Amino acid sequence: MLIEVSIGELVDKISILELKQKYIKNPQKKQEASKEFNTLLKHSSYVSNQFFFYSLLYHINEQIWFLTDEIKKFEFNQLTEESTKDFARISNDIFILNQKRFRLKKIFDMIYSSGVKEQKSYAETYCKIVVKDEEVLLDKIAEINYLLLEYDYVLFEAPDIRKIQEIFKCPTIIDEMILKNLGGTITHTIDLIEYTIQDEKIHKKYELLPIKYVASGTLGDFIHQLSIINENFYRTGAKGYLYITDYFCMFNWGSVKTYHDTYEIISKQRYIHTYSMYSKQRFMQSIFCTNNEEPFDINLSSWRAEPHFFNSNPWSKTFEKFYRIEWGKHKWLDVPYDAKWENCILINTIDYRGTIENIDFTEIYEKYNKTHKILFICNAEKHYKHFLSTYKIQIDCCYLNNFTEICTAIRSCKLFVGALSLFLSIAHAVHDVPHLIGLNESHEDKIRMSDMDKIVSTAKFSFKEIETFNI
Repeated sequence: MLIEVSIGELVDKISILELKQKYIKNPQKKQEASKEFNTLLKHSSYVSNQFFFYSLLYHINEQIWFLTDEIKKFEFNQLTEESTKDFARISNDIFILNQKRFRLKKIFDMIYSSGVKEQKSYAETYCKIVVKDEEVLLDKIAEINYLLLEYDYVLFEAPDIRKIQEIFKCPTIIDEMILKNLGGTITHTIDLIEYTIQDEKIHKKYELLPIKYVASGTLGDFIHQLSIINENFYRTGAKGYLYITDYFCMFNWGSVKTYHDTYEIISKQRYIHTYSMYSKQRFMQSIFCTNNEEPFDINLSSWRAEPHFFNSNPWSKTFEKFYRIEWGKHKWLDVPYDAKWENCILINTIDYRGTIENIDFTEIYEKYNKTHKILFICNAEKHYKHFLSTYKIQIDCCYLNNFTEICTAIRSCKLFVGALSLFLSIAHAVHDVPHLIGLNESHEDKIRMSDMDKIVSTAKFSFKEIETFNI
């Protein structure tokens, strides 16, 4: 017997059967639930094509499941005043969750233009959400998704409505004209700056599903690649689940040490959902196994497969070709500030990069030595010794022992001067720190950096341009 139901009802049934297979303990009942679930798998595209909304529906039904188990424990002939209040509270919570459940089913019906649509008798609610700017929007992705289920229809007051429509592909987002046609009235206005989901677990549930990335060394290139995750976050609102591996290119200190050293900074970036390691073996499995549990969506090191293109184009063109993003448009490393560095000019050169041709370190020293503290910073003594022997300038050295210290020093200084390395990559990533780019005789290096001053306004190539920093 075939019975036509709404698409929302079908998807809701799939989520409930999935929950039954998870929580029912009776083997016979579990088998029957599994049999019914399998009969609906031919309609699984409704789930997979809108998996974010399905994940919310599953979450809501799971909460209803738990609360229903709680309410079954009450014995009505033995209710006290206190237990009556608890019963009423749980019943109200179930009612509210069922409203959200209906709204999600309605979203599925609208997305798929379902021929049958479930209806409710209660009056519809309309909310206006005020979004000040793009930064507030990106900080409040989870809050917006939460509010989309709190109300039947949502309008936005924002500078860029198109951006909202690109990120939140929800049919219950309407404009003033649709509101008028529906005959609705705004019942609530919420300023997003003042609205926050306090519970971290709930907040995670309402974030958009993350994009999974995998990246290799070296560490400087790895820092450059983080901009891709950040720009995709600005474009889609989806954070990154970032794995690191030694597969394509080894990190100087290995992926394990690099992961632990960088975790404090990278895991706190707002575009990062989760940061973890990805072994070479696991990476190979993700390539060759079709049923791998955790495949990645984007390989941030795939550009390495075409060294000719990389060596003959700047970073921006390389990443534009491979990832279709405007690389470096936004600051992509937010790191601590420490006032002890604020009057310092920091220098870093690398022994294997050869001699820097475009910067006169003696001139910098003579001009600023009396007004600023000039320091060489590094994480290996050989780089300092190479600097002293090559440029014949006696300045003190400060050894920075971990990634957090390096980031903080560069972020906080008055001026950073560096060769192409991890240190310079950090200066690019923090964006607003004045820095000079030191280039050697390598033609490829000059090409890679050729348009950096157009991407990061504080990046310069020559000492003459230092005056623009107002040091």
